[in-house]
Amino acid sequence: MSDNAMPVEKPKLISDYIQSGFPILSIITNEPDRVELKVVEEINALVTHMRNRLKKSDPPKSATYALTVYAWDCRRGRRELTNTGKGHDKDMIDPYMLLNWFSGEECGKRSVLLIHNFHRHIDQDLGIIQQLQNIIPVLKTSTRTIIFVSPDMEIPIELERLVTEIDHPLPTSDEIKEEFKKMLDEYPIDLDMDKMDEAAEVAKGLTMFETENALSLSIIRKHAIDKDTIFEVKSSMIKKNGDLEISSFDETLDSLKGYQNLKDFGLEVLPHPLSRGILLLGASGCGKSHFSKAIGKAIGMPTVSLSFGNMFDSLVGSSERKIKNALRICDAMSPLLLFIDELEKDLAGAESSGETDSGVTKRVMKTFLTWLSDHNSRVPIIATANSVKHIPPEFLRSERWDAIFFVNIPNDEEADAILQHYLTEYGLNTSPDEVRAKISMRNWTGAEIKTLCRLGHIMGGDIEKSSQYVVPIYEAKKEEIDALRSEALNYAIPASGAIDHRVRVSEPASSKRQLMGAAEGKTSTVKLAKKNKPTPTN
Repeated sequence: MSDNAMPVEKPKLISDYIQSGFPILSIITNEPDRVELKVVEEINALVTHMRNRLKKSDPPKSATYALTVYAWDCRRGRRELTNTGKGHDKDMIDPYMLLNWFSGEECGKRSVLLIHNFHRHIDQDLGIIQQLQNIIPVLKTSTRTIIFVSPDMEIPIELERLVTEIDHPLPTSDEIKEEFKKMLDEYPIDLDMDKMDEAAEVAKGLTMFETENALSLSIIRKHAIDKDTIFEVKSSMIKKNGDLEISSFDETLDSLKGYQNLKDFGLEVLPHPLSRGILLLGASGCGKSHFSKAIGKAIGMPTVSLSFGNMFDSLVGSSERKIKNALRICDAMSPLLLFIDELEKDLAGAESSGETDSGVTKRVMKTFLTWLSDHNSRVPIIATANSVKHIPPEFLRSERWDAIFFVNIPNDEEADAILQHYLTEYGLNTSPDEVRAKISMRNWTGAEIKTLCRLGHIMGGDIEKSSQYVVPIYEAKKEEIDALRSEALNYAIPASGAIDHRVRVSEPASSKRQLMGAAEGKTSTVKLAKKNKPTPTN
């Protein structure tokens, strides 16, 4: 495997679960028709495979081996999707009648039943839950499987251990290109393979229905495959999700002065398929968000912003489904850069979640944490945090991130570079030396320097006057920022300056106790052997 190769996983087939005798499956999707097609395709392949295997050992059984797929919804009744297609019954609209039929003699063995939007019946009728429990033994012994197909479903506690949830991924770029080719046969336009490849990559993260609409709009508007039109539709669809937003930022790395360690690391590591991402710690206004917004453009990855705050819902199970759906979309859209701003605020309620919100925050964060460690898609994360006080230790361990960086308040050299940049941007005819002669800018953040220059421009170039309206955050939160600096030296890489090579010298047992004390909010006394320790900016 090359350095740039991603681990290859065997495709997870729905038919594997059916062949293994799983009685009830649940697929959360907004593409019911695509699920039907996939199930039929897999079942036909499975039947062919089984007949070939049985030809040698049991020829008569090989000739008669079959597996029938049915579908049901409350308007069209029962439909047969395989074999002769004679198993239709549009009058079978009662869910009890359906379950009785599927578990009875008339249906027969080796059958699959896709039930659409059954969550509405389960939510409102305890009898349906009991009926499902009652027929489980029959399903297990006769190779029959029920598949719930719906855009949303909360499995009731009575069925939790009986129902297996499986993923149905959004279309891949190859599947999208095949659909493009089918659609373009109907339009008199030239087929540009390069443009089609680009458009298919842009369309990732959409359902096939949304993809078809995006391509149709592109053809009507431009008489060609236009990736910008498809991106426009995609942005609109993703925005409807409410938890994700495709972001377009104006910030650049050139306009972020200093922090060379962070820039070099981000440019080298984040584009790699095996990258997990970077956690940025530091006081507000020091450039963490600036870097996060600029790095996506620098490495050529679209940036998607994730908001945990929008996910919390009063309906039981809804928040967990929202985070799963958002991460599923991110996986489908890869490669992309996922941006989470002020992560510590989202994590603040996780520890007390069981008492304050029935554990919703804790479950959402557990889902995200699992994905953070296990996902194989090219979705590195850039997360910022102004404090580590509310970040659980499990979010800081290795393999969650490629690295954790501490973005300190700019030193004098970095501050002068930032000041020169904004003096030029706002057309102020003065130099950093002249400004410093009038104003003490010790421990000013980049955001405060920008505010100074912006107000100076508004006030006719009077920097001294504008400085009266800038209150440095260090003056208001000196103790907190100094504590963050001190704590960050234990596990974060400085964004600029010399990088320590730290080795723990305490006894293992003692170190463990000290670290546990630190996790509980107590002062840690772990001693570190440091080489070329940089002096923190005061």
